[in-house]
Amino acid sequence: MSISAIKNQPIPSHDSSQIKVAFLDVGQGDSIVIILPDSQSAILIDSAPGQTVTNFLLQHDIKYLPLALITHMHYDHMGSMLDTLRGFGGKIGMLVCNIDKTLPSNANEKRKYRNFLRELAGYERLGHIKRKNALAPMSEEYSGIKISILHPEDADLNDALASGKPNNASVVLRLEYCKHAILLPGDLESQGWQLLMARNPKLSADIFKLPHHGGDFTKEKGNLQTSEANKLIAEINPQVIIISVGTNNRNNHPASNIIEYFRETQPKSRILCTQATQRCHDNPANLRGEILPLISEMCNNGSSHDDKKACPCAGTIIAHINNSNLLIVPSAEEHYKVISSFSRPQCVPK
Repeated sequence: MSISAIKNQPIPSHDSSQIKVAFLDVGQGDSIVIILPDSQSAILIDSAPGQTVTNFLLQHDIKYLPLALITHMHYDHMGSMLDTLRGFGGKIGMLVCNIDKTLPSNANEKRKYRNFLRELAGYERLGHIKRKNALAPMSEEYSGIKISILHPEDADLNDALASGKPNNASVVLRLEYCKHAILLPGDLESQGWQLLMARNPKLSADIFKLPHHGGDFTKEKGNLQTSEANKLIAEINPQVIIISVGTNNRNNHPASNIIEYFRETQPKSRILCTQATQRCHDNPANLRGEILPLISEMCNNGSSHDDKKACPCAGTIIAHINNSNLLIVPSAEEHYKVISSFSRPQCVPK
């Protein structure tokens, strides 16, 4: 099992055994596209607000989505899902999501969510979208990719909503393909992790997308103890850690202690953020004009060009997986060209 520099080992334009897992640069949100080996169909996990997801699907000539999944009903994860399903021009198989039984407290979020529910209900009545709940345990296979839902069970969903901690109802996915694994935990927080660990002692993954945009997922009522957190990270033991985060997010993500924790406990792992934040540079938006050409030159994966106040770091991150390799774009060398522009890049090992 190896992680190689993409520029030293170029991937063929067509490989019948290859999938591409793209962590899109959508700012402070989540959107993941898995392009299947036929290169014309894809699985979509979350769809943040904006046109980035639709544009990516169109640019890659995706014609069919056998599966679209929403990890939880927060706007930064589902804000453009229906627009995406309607706008990319392809066919859709199944939408998998859990409908929250409570509305958001924020008035603007509440309005958006109500509109989403009305539109979804309309599509379901007309038969344009088929939907089912995303409850564990569930496992399905698409073109050789095993997709397992590890969390939540129905009781977890009800408990998370009743306690006012809807992030703990986030759908947690484990993807397996060609002996490689990816763990996608949505925005899962401490209590949810405790339940997940109790039911799934084996969570190892080559790629780990940090929950909640790099926020501190160990702290809340019923915190993960240090020993539990250590056990969790040791079990996952990721080679690549991905943080989908926005330059100007209001939550000061990613949390400094989480970054520090991974640098200390996983010193050989690569850490990649889709966008730069003030953790890395006092005003990263000032470097936008310098960074964008580097992103386009090294991989042309795409970034948030429409957000003039955002500065990409790794931009859209793509894992190319086939029978022999796991290749990450951007490579370590390419990514270093970007982070060397920042005054204090957080992903650099000590």
